[in-house]
Amino acid sequence: ELLMVSRKGQSVRFRADDQYITAANPADSGSVKYGETTPVLAVMWRALPTLNLYATWGEGFETPTFAELAYRPGGAGLNFDLGAATSRAFEVGAKVIVQDRHRVNLAAFRIDTDDEIAVNASTGGRTTYKNAGATRRRGVEFAHDRAGQPDHQFVPVQAALDVALLVVVVDDQVLRSGEA
Repeated sequence: ELLMVSRKGQSVRFRADDQYITAANPADSGSVKYGETTPVLAVMWRALPTLNLYATWGEGFETPTFAELAYRPGGAGLNFDLGAATSRAFEVGAKVIVQDRHRVNLAAFRIDTDDEIAVNASTGGRTTYKNAGATRRRGVEFAHDRAGQPDHQFVPVQAALDVALLVVVVDDQVLRSGEA
């Protein structure tokens, strides 16, 4: 049996110092800082010499990229109103070795995300982003590879994924919510 508990602290800061300021182009300087500490818990049990069972739970934190911050909806300057997405993920699975040559992995997962970062609009070569609400992803994955062939590693993977938009937010108003 193996138990792992950890936490990760992250801090990201974006800053813009606008050097091109005119009457027609006002200052677009500013900054935003994102920070979060996220926990992870994992447990693995060796049920048989060739079979491991595991479960993991964790929280995630995804900051916008600089490209997502590049344009403010409806105006000039960076999109400093864009928030970070947070998530909670759970996965259970099994890893088995068959006849000392085949590795088979099977996993089921669920990921719930708040403040998902999504495209707001894309016009004239500029794409703006917004925090769109909550999403849920559920799925299963199956993978198989044959051990002992380092030059020919072929890993067929099958996955089924169900994605649901739980809450839609437009102009700070909830338009639709549901439970998947």
